[in-house]
Amino acid sequence: LKIATIVILAAVLALCAAIGIYGAHDTATYNEDVLIVLVAGVNVETPTRVLATSLEKAVEYFNKNKDGYVIVTGGQGPQEDITEAAAMEKYLVESGISDERIIKEEKATSTSENYEYSKEIIDEFFPGGSIVTITNDFHIYRAKKLARVAGIETTTLHASTPKSGRAAMYLREILAVTKVTVFGH
Repeated sequence: LKIATIVILAAVLALCAAIGIYGAHDTATYNEDVLIVLVAGVNVETPTRVLATSLEKAVEYFNKNKDGYVIVTGGQGPQEDITEAAAMEKYLVESGISDERIIKEEKATSTSENYEYSKEIIDEFFPGGSIVTITNDFHIYRAKKLARVAGIETTTLHASTPKSGRAAMYLREILAVTKVTVFGH
């Protein structure tokens, strides 16, 4: 039992390290046509700290590529007064990004749906366009897998995960990656 516990803990730590290392490797060229920002929750109408780091990275990216468009994707959860997409749009507009460059997708309730519904927008308005995804480092690996499932080839740019809650985010992500690996979505 003691050896099994040590092996399981070692495996969890190794997976956390692998996800973190993979997530810290950015592939964005800053020439992509469309930027997809994946959500990490909203408190009433305000992005969580985890989401705010992704939005800050999106502003940073947009300041280097003002010709791109941003898809903010996410529906409304039970503890939220507005959709996640609306909260992200508000944050980005307040940060100086023109609302004419922001496209809201407000139906998605999961990362799979974020990409599924974003793909519909991309196919309609940006066929053949290049895509970059911004999300937190712990989420990059799974996001890339789910993008491929949805038929989207994407480069990535990571936002660092705030130290508070980092362990919980990584542990939750291991479970989510396992689900995607087993079930494909």
